[in-house]
Amino acid sequence: MAKFAVKTLEFEKIKEALGAETATSLGRALAMELKSSTVFGEVKLLQEETAQMMHIQSEGKRLPLGGASDISPALKRAKVGAALDLESLMAVGNTAAAMRQVKAFLEEEKEVAPNLAEYGLKLGDFSRLEKQINSTIDEKGEIKDTASTKLASLRTGIFSSKKRVKERLDSILQDPINQKYFQDKIVTMREDRYVIPVKQEYKFNFPGLVHDQSASGATLFIEPTAVVNLNNDIKKYLLEEKAEIERILRNLSENVGANAEELSGSLETLAQLDLIGAKGYYATKLHAVRPTLATDGIIDILSGKHPLLDQEKSRALNPAIRREVYHSINHRS
Repeated sequence: MAKFAVKTLEFEKIKEALGAETATSLGRALAMELKSSTVFGEVKLLQEETAQMMHIQSEGKRLPLGGASDISPALKRAKVGAALDLESLMAVGNTAAAMRQVKAFLEEEKEVAPNLAEYGLKLGDFSRLEKQINSTIDEKGEIKDTASTKLASLRTGIFSSKKRVKERLDSILQDPINQKYFQDKIVTMREDRYVIPVKQEYKFNFPGLVHDQSASGATLFIEPTAVVNLNNDIKKYLLEEKAEIERILRNLSENVGANAEELSGSLETLAQLDLIGAKGYYATKLHAVRPTLATDGIIDILSGKHPLLDQEKSRALNPAIRREVYHSINHRS
């Protein structure tokens, strides 16, 4: 399409409207990159894809793209050996699940949509990677206790140690001999260590390590000497837990990196399918009719209408452009 026609017919606004029908940012990006084609076979194929998608959508079905996102930055990082964070790994897992679901969906629709089924064949099988991620990260984006035997053991140790510290501190707080020392009978935390609030005037009477004080200075948060070793145990467990989580994330990231090339290719295919789906929805919304293609250079448009003329934003068209639009769609060329 000539640059003048692209500008006059406001093709960019049409692409924006089409992009609004996509389910992913990848599909929207493809919509904005669209260019018209003069290759007969290509145009015919694109129209057939849209027609097949409209048929599927007319039956109340839609591509199961839920959870899919642009994971290309994560794939690039994993490919060069970088460790991915939990959010990125979850996105990879969710996108892999969407690929699996779309692949199965198109296989079921291959009789009525053979051209679209060809796209399904291009989608890789990442069920193993998906399972690894799902067995490691829960729906809240946290590492599961069962991600490794060592992690489960460490978290059991952390739970037991915290329980012992709290029980020891509760006994100190409840001891009648100590009542005059405390501002409040509560157990709190400072610098990742369990402490109790002690009145400032008794700081030399109560053995322990001072970690903080209240804004007024009337209260000191002291770690009693009796729980120092227990707090040290918790700290040790937490450091080991952090190291184990890092190891787990590195292993998962390596698995993503090993599949990065195939995932990238499948991601492109998913974006193309998203765009085709958007074309189907937009065509239905416009009550569009599939044109008959010809190679004789004659364009015959009967009762043609520019898509933007039915939209509120068409009011912003100045009279000159409006005349050009009508001229373009109501005359043979």
